[in-house]
Amino acid sequence: MNVSLIYTAKTEALAERLHECVRAAFGTDTSIREYQDLSALTESAKAGHVTAAAAARYAGLCLTAIDEDADLVLSTCCVMGDVARALQPMADFTGTRLVSIDEGFCRAAVTSGSHMLVLATAGLAALSVNHTIELEKRKLRAFPQVDTIIVSETAGLAGDALSERLLEAARPRLDDIDTIVLAQPSMAFSGDYLRTKTGLRVLTAIDDPLGQSDLEHAGR
Repeated sequence: MNVSLIYTAKTEALAERLHECVRAAFGTDTSIREYQDLSALTESAKAGHVTAAAAARYAGLCLTAIDEDADLVLSTCCVMGDVARALQPMADFTGTRLVSIDEGFCRAAVTSGSHMLVLATAGLAALSVNHTIELEKRKLRAFPQVDTIIVSETAGLAGDALSERLLEAARPRLDDIDTIVLAQPSMAFSGDYLRTKTGLRVLTAIDDPLGQSDLEHAGR
């Protein structure tokens, strides 16, 4: 089994978690390759949208992974969700499964309750994840209310400091919602903290990054 991970931004914690998920799903002898283009994210963030050039470079990494015999390609950047979805028919043609990391938690969010709060530290990430949520709403014919907060003053924060800042931003809305969605993989490790502090369902990019629950549901 050959699995390729496609990154824009990447942290050691995220990479370690994804490697764990891959090996748990497919075995310890799974081959894992990594590809990265941080500029695709920084260029798009500066422009306020995913630029054509950034999309092309990111798509190129995915296609290179397919060309180099990947059985599964995981796009780990939520901002590039639309790019990954545009490539999925091509990947299907080659017999390669291509997954965008936002698909699993957005699908779970749509079916988890009636009112969700999306937290993001970057507007572009919120835009992309909300687009995925809207697509999943249509597919599943479920239409929970979605509110979004762009959490400011997070630069340089990590660990409990970041988690507390996210909780502070969400606190005024906690009585109104039943689900919190953390839009970016960089926020995902705050999930347990927020679950403990709020008692709410908190969905993140590292809960089911490979979409295995979808495969099991489909009997694949």
